[in-house]
Amino acid sequence: MNKSSEQSKGFTLVELLVYMSVVVLAVTVFMNFVIEVTKHATVAEAKQEIQQSARFLLSRMSQNIRTAASIDSGNSSFDIDQGKLTLLQNGGAESFYLQDNVVYYDDASGPVSLTGDKVRVTRLRFQQADDTIFINLAMERDSSTMTEQTELSSTIVPRAAIY
Repeated sequence: MNKSSEQSKGFTLVELLVYMSVVVLAVTVFMNFVIEVTKHATVAEAKQEIQQSARFLLSRMSQNIRTAASIDSGNSSFDIDQGKLTLLQNGGAESFYLQDNVVYYDDASGPVSLTGDKVRVTRLRFQQADDTIFINLAMERDSSTMTEQTELSSTIVPRAAIY
């Protein structure tokens, strides 16, 4: 009996190999899970950032268009992807325009960027029908692993046209 009890001490080489295989498999499955969760979180963050920037732009432009005294059609660029909209306010002129994938607001005190450096605006199209302004906006966020895009449209009627 002394020999059989000595043989049962410790692990055999086969048992160690099986154990190591199970551990490697479990670690691989866990790491794949972590990588997928990280990818989905990054995609969700990119979508949220793009949508937040697009909503901010449309909100800011809509507010200024609604309060404008009139639309300066002569200094605006309609029906092109890099459009420009010039509004006449009581205090002077102000413009929204797309240049180098960035939307700018200029109220004669100098242009101000309305988009962050993580998003690119690929289209800012203004259309005018009577007193109604249609805005079509396309944005994207590009990173090394993915490109997220969104497109939003809005229709605005200046209050001065209503009254």
